[in-house]
Amino acid sequence: MTRFTTPTHTFKTPVDLTDAPAIYISYKQYKKIILEKDKDHIEVRPDALVVTLTQEETGRFIAGDNPVEIQVRARLDNGKSIVSGIFRASVNPVLKEGVI
Repeated sequence: MTRFTTPTHTFKTPVDLTDAPAIYISYKQYKKIILEKDKDHIEVRPDALVVTLTQEETGRFIAGDNPVEIQVRARLDNGKSIVSGIFRASVNPVLKEGVI
């Protein structure tokens, strides 16, 4: 992922989360949550979750050797909760900082 871009992340799901009352996609770097998207900001499909980050959001990440960790969590309509494995994405720098 490159800073100050607008990537779209698609997470395939083995469970239909369309009716899940709570869904979160968390982005963590340097041991703290930098960004979190909730169900209101996620496109929920029967087989996938889709989220697009803004330039401002990707600008919060620090380029270098420490990747961003990404994890999906959801609470199902029956009260059970599920969690994905942790995905890792490297962060690439830009020559000129800032939103365009």
